[in-house]
Amino acid sequence: AHATAGIRLTHAATLASNGNGALIVGSSGSGKSGTTLAGLLHGLTSAGDDYVLLDLGEAITAHAIYRVFKQDAEGLRRAGLTPAAVGAGEPNWHGKYEFDAARLAPQAFVERMTVRAVLIPQVAHAARTRFEPVPAARAAMALAPSAVFQLSGDMDGGFRFLAEVARRLPAFRVLLSENPAEIADAIGTFLESEACRAR
Repeated sequence: AHATAGIRLTHAATLASNGNGALIVGSSGSGKSGTTLAGLLHGLTSAGDDYVLLDLGEAITAHAIYRVFKQDAEGLRRAGLTPAAVGAGEPNWHGKYEFDAARLAPQAFVERMTVRAVLIPQVAHAARTRFEPVPAARAAMALAPSAVFQLSGDMDGGFRFLAEVARRLPAFRVLLSENPAEIADAIGTFLESEACRAR
């Protein structure tokens, strides 16, 4: 139903600073949820950690679906948290704790945001978080596997939709530091910079 209206359920996290948002995409273990959690705990906003609805209007818009976060014990530790601190129960089948991050940062959730870029995080243990531009094809490949293959239905339409997202938005690999506050500050500054503007 969403697809017929030009809107797609998309497997991606989101972060924004002053309304300038990004899709956080990549394979499991790349640092998507950890990056999003770091942002929420240090002043950024989000429309979701796992799935959002994307609307390809004049500006690409991400719409919130739900507020559940999934994070493993090591990711929580890097954020300075424990399962008990986030109110999580036992880990799920994938070894991740599920929790409502609004309990940690209720002001950080927004119903929608304008998407300005695609960010592909990499746990790099860097001294400082760095951004490297990548081609649109790399962004499409980071978006497509989970967003298309996890969802049944119109696969060709899904690929075309995500290719259009990648064509319209600048994309960057994000080499992450180990400091959640520094990661959030770097992403916030980057999202408001001239480098982060739609093509």
